[in-house]
Parts: sequence; C-alpha cells; structure tokens
Amino acid sequence: MNRAPSLLVVSIALAGCHALLDLDRFAPAEGAGGAGGTGGAGTAGGGGTGGNDCTNGCLRSVQRFGGAADEEGRALLRTLVQGDAHVTLVGHYQSSFDFLGTQFVNESGIDLFVSRTSPDLSVIDWTDSYASPANENAQAIAYDGDSTYICGGFAGTLNIAPLTPLSATATDAGFVVKLGSDGAPIWAYPIQSSDKARCNAVAVDDAGVYIAGNFEGQLTVGATMEASVGASDGWLMKLEKGDGNPIWFQTFGSPSSESVNTLAVRDDVLYLGARFNGAVGDFFGETDLAVDTMSNQNDSVVAALDISGAGPVLNWKQTFSGSGQQSIEQLVVDASGRAHVVGSFNDRLVVAGGTPEFATDGDGFYVRLSASGNPTIVVPLTGQSDSAAHAVAVDESTGEVAIGMSIGLDLTVGGVGRTRTAESGADAGVVRLDENGALVAIHWLGVAGHHEICWGVAFADDGDIVATGSLGPDAKVDGVAVDAGGDPNSLDLFIARFQRGM
Repeated sequence: MNRAPSLLVVSIALAGCHALLDLDRFAPAEGAGGAGGTGGAGTAGGGGTGGNDCTNGCLRSVQRFGGAADEEGRALLRTLVQGDAHVTLVGHYQSSFDFLGTQFVNESGIDLFVSRTSPDLSVIDWTDSYASPANENAQAIAYDGDSTYICGGFAGTLNIAPLTPLSATATDAGFVVKLGSDGAPIWAYPIQSSDKARCNAVAVDDAGVYIAGNFEGQLTVGATMEASVGASDGWLMKLEKGDGNPIWFQTFGSPSSESVNTLAVRDDVLYLGARFNGAVGDFFGETDLAVDTMSNQNDSVVAALDISGAGPVLNWKQTFSGSGQQSIEQLVVDASGRAHVVGSFNDRLVVAGGTPEFATDGDGFYVRLSASGNPTIVVPLTGQSDSAAHAVAVDESTGEVAIGMSIGLDLTVGGVGRTRTAESGADAGVVRLDENGALVAIHWLGVAGHHEICWGVAFADDGDIVATGSLGPDAKVDGVAVDAGGDPNSLDLFIARFQRGM
C-alpha cells in the first residue's frame, strides 16, 4: 500500500499512458476554443458550437489511464476528512499499470483497487490493490467518518494483505472488507454459498455494517444455512463494526430470481433497492410482493426497514413495475429521509400506480420518493438507443442531483430541454438536475466503436460533479476532442470533473 500524508486524488494511470487535462478555461464562452492538453499526447480543442459555454456547467478536468486491457472506475463516494471533501474510488483493472507512483500488478483476470483522493485530482491520500490468480470485483463502498467499507465478489482466493486470504468454497463468493482511516485493512468477511454468492451493496451507521446481494444454492452464515427458493434469492445481513461478525441476516425469494442491488442507511432506517421476478412468499414479513401480470419480467422495489431493534422491520415498500423490465441500480437518501433512485427500464415504467412512462428502447430513470415512500418526482431519461442510469448523488446544500449513465443517441431528460447526440450508441454520461428534477446539464464522454459507462458520481464542496467509469481511446467530452491516447482495443478508467454553470 502507498500512503501520502493528506488528501485523495482520483486519477488513473495505465502502462505508461497518462493524460491529465486541466480545462478550467475549456470553452469559456460560446464559440471559443478549448484549452490545450497536458501530460501525454493529450489535446483539447474545438470552436464554434462544438464548445460548451459553461452556462449549464462545463468540463473542469478529465484524467484517464489505459493499457492493453479494460480498466474502469466502479464506484465513487464523497467522504469528509477533517472537514474537507475527499473522494474514495474503487475500480477494476486487467493489466498492470502505474497509478500515480504506485504499481498495480495484474496477476490474472480482473483485479481491484481502492484509492482516496482530493476531488481536484491533485493529491493522493492512500491507495491499494487486491490481486489474485482468479477474478475479483468491487461493487460498492461506504464510509462512517473514519473507516471505509468495500463489498464485491471473488473466485478462488482473495488476497487482502496483511489479513488472512479469503477462499471461496464454491464457484463465486462475496466479500466485505473494512479499511482504517489510513486505508489499511482491519477485517474481511466472506459471503459463502454452495454455488454462487454475490455482495452488491454496503451501508454503515453507528450500530453496524449492512451488506446485501444475491445467492444460489445454500447460503452459509456462521453455523446457519439457508437454501434459495428459486434460481437466485436476495439476502441482507448486519455485521459488527468492530470485528465483522454477523449479527442477523435475512433472505427472500420466489421460484424465479431476486437480488438486492443497493443500500442506504439514515436515522435507524435501512433503505434497499431490489429486483424480483416472481411472487415473493416472505418479504420482510409481507406476502404481497409479485411482478406485474402484464410483463412477468423483472420488477423492482424500494423498501424502508426499521433497524432500531433486534432485526429489520418493514416500514414501507414502493414497487417499480410495468410491462418490460425495471431495474433499480442505486439509491441514496438525503437528510429529509427522501430516497433518490436511479435505474433502467424498457417498454413501460409505473411507480405507485401512477402515469406510465414509456421507453423508446432501453431507457433510464430518476425517481425521488418522499420519507413515506410516495413518488414526488419521476424523470425518464430516454433516447433513440439504449440508455441506463447507474449512479446517483445528491448535493445536500443545493438539492441538486448528479446521475451517472450510459447514454444512447439523442438523450432527452424528462421529455424536455436539451438533447445530446452520443458519439456512438453508448457513451458515458453525466446528468445534473436541480432540486425540482429539472434538467441543468448533460455531459457525455465517448468515442465511436466503444461502449463507455459512467459508474460513479459524487459532489465536491464547490458543487462540481466528479465522475468515474470507462472511456475509449481518442475520446471526446461534450463533442470536443480532449485527448489522443489509449489502446485502440480497450477501455480505460477515467475521472472527470464538471463545474456548476456560471
């Protein structure tokens, strides 16, 4: 592990290819040229209407690192360290590379890394990587004001030095690891089943650590075993913060497949977003969770659970249904107890029996639920080809919302406002909404011939949006070429920062 004395920087490096563009003066006015690139063979430019006039927010910087295989940033989280905003990043890599002076060595397949940096991409606090001969992945991160928690999955053996390696007892296993304030591992806990187990989400409060995912076969927690009802069941577990030992766990399923995809916790209430594909016999004490009869495909649910007692008790649930499939990807909860939910749907989306939203293909959505679970804002994110929303963050000071996406052609937000035409059929996208769900800005990053995705977003103290994901070579940001580099056959990890409009 490499540790420096103060901040975190989200920066990406790979096999000697490192491009950092400081674009504070990028398109300062309509028709002005872009700023020049620095660091590698990077270039940034453009003129006329190709630039972004910053009225609705413009690119401050973008950083990418690439090699001979695919790399990506998988999740971002805003963390406060001694009153300063930091960004914690987890991601995957498939080739060895230098990450700001730390050499990440790929042993085989997919390995994972974690880093905490300053949002302005200038200072790295600490960074580490976990590699083994098989595959590892990181799915989510959480922070309690001191420690960082990462959950994901692995096959074979997962090495988290200096802890004892974790070994999967079957095909795939899940894991959660706690890191101290300096990034050093404190404990790690494996989620094991007789077939496959995955950890998709993590949240933390003063009382414990909450993790969730899905499993096939028989889930083992301590001396207790729970068999899946169908092909795949959802699970939820609470662990001790001090040593990672289980406190309680619960599963739910149908003859089909279920999974918990995201968690958030605030004020003794745990919020989960899950998908289900059948009639769930016992969903935290209720028996009426079933898919829309018009579709018989995946539906989704947000549930609020009271966790102040010995186990989870359902406060309320809200279904996302309709013909086609609906998938909740991430949710966050603000100080007022409102859940901000993003995901994807095809054909039709219905929330709480309200007016259907129709998809042009596969599309994304943003929904805000009140503290009692009622939808107050529903914003479809639609285009002429597949789009999906993967990540969401809320600026508590302004109420603005950031959404990380994969963007199809001619993305329209809420059916009104500006549209952006993607460089190819699938670009990484960042959408900024105001506190009422109205469009403020759309940004897209991509190049023809590659499928880019924005997997994580976070707000800096100044209202800038920091975003991470995967980016193809010779990419453009908002239609303007920003760098020349990257392997032509692979995707690189990127970090971009978009400032609030002038």
